[in-house]
Amino acid sequence: MQNAPDSEARKLVHGDFRMGNLMIAPTGLSAVLDWELARLGDPVQDLAYLCTPSWRFGHYEKVAGGFDSAEAFLAAYARHSGEGVDPDRFRFWLIYSTVWWGVACMVMGEIWRSHGDRSLERTVIGRRVSEVEIDLALLFEEILPRQFCTQLDWKLPEAQDARGETGYDELLTALSEWNSKNVQPDLKGHDRFQSRVAGNALGIAQRQARFGPAFKAASDKRLKAIGFDHGQLCTALSEGRISPEHPGLWDHLRLSALERLSIDQPKYAGLAVALNKWNP
Repeated sequence: MQNAPDSEARKLVHGDFRMGNLMIAPTGLSAVLDWELARLGDPVQDLAYLCTPSWRFGHYEKVAGGFDSAEAFLAAYARHSGEGVDPDRFRFWLIYSTVWWGVACMVMGEIWRSHGDRSLERTVIGRRVSEVEIDLALLFEEILPRQFCTQLDWKLPEAQDARGETGYDELLTALSEWNSKNVQPDLKGHDRFQSRVAGNALGIAQRQARFGPAFKAASDKRLKAIGFDHGQLCTALSEGRISPEHPGLWDHLRLSALERLSIDQPKYAGLAVALNKWNP
């Protein structure tokens, strides 16, 4: 938080202010749920959190919660509160909130590993980190020098004709199809939801089996060109010993994000936005 913008504002901050925690009636907002993260702080954090890409629910271009532009949202806030919002202050909290959600996804996986909650949903949410990687890359390109925003030559590996014994991706595909066709139709309520989560998990595993080896080979090749292995690069980045100007680094980070998200959640709206920008 050493780079947090200076602000003397100390107001009630919800901490998880997003559309999923709002109850809206025909007459307007009727309730705000989930106050366990509430505290005193910078109110702009709540505004930015609602604009976090993961909380736009497929409407990626509508930055404010998937329902409006950030400009209109912040203008309405200024009109009703009497306080304008500095763009740099808002951008900091938007990037911070995006990172925060990525860390929260990783924590979900750690909770499952520690046997705190062995629900399937925890592990699937743990794979949503790749959504955040794409979101951050798109956000960073708004402030990085323009020369970094180059076009990429990327596509999914072509599927190989199946021969011989059944492949692992075929087994997972068959299991996913059985779940959706034979199990889900007879389920209701939370059981049906859990079956859908299972289908998502099987899809992730199936795509990893199909595309993972090719993606790893491509990643290893890029890392060798950069001059690091994976562990060394992570350490160098965390310690600030390597900058985006390092030859090949920004392309590697973007390509890795594309590869990971195409496995974890290929229908995530941010993936289409990134491909349209980087690989039209």
